[in-house]
Amino acid sequence: MNEEGRLYDFSILIQSHPPDNAFIKHMLSLFLANMPVTTSSLQKACKEQNWEEVHFNAHKMKAGIDTFNITPLKSIIRKIEKRSKHVSEADIETIQHDVQLIDDHIKKCILAMQQEIKTL
Repeated sequence: MNEEGRLYDFSILIQSHPPDNAFIKHMLSLFLANMPVTTSSLQKACKEQNWEEVHFNAHKMKAGIDTFNITPLKSIIRKIEKRSKHVSEADIETIQHDVQLIDDHIKKCILAMQQEIKTL
C-alpha cells in the first residue's frame, strides 16, 4: 500500500529484490526513460482512436504501474486495456477520460521520481 501522500512506492521492488539503492535507481531510470514515451503513444493512439495501439500501450504501461505500486492507476490501466479490445461508441469518452487521468498522474509521478532519484 502506498504511504500517505505518496504517488508511488518501492514495496513491490523490495519484495522481489533486497533493498538496494542501485537497483531502485536503475528501475527508476528505466521508468523515467520509457514511461513518458509510452504515455505519449497512448494519448496519441487514443486521440486517433487506434484501439489496437491503445491496448498495446496500456498493456505495456501496466508493468511499470504495478512495479512502482501506483495504486490509483492500477484499476484504470486495466480498464483501458480491457475496453480497448472491443470498443463500443459508448466506451470512447470513458477511455479518453481515463487516458487523460493516466497521463496527468504519470506526469506527477515522473516529477517526484526525478527528484527522488537524485537522493539515491
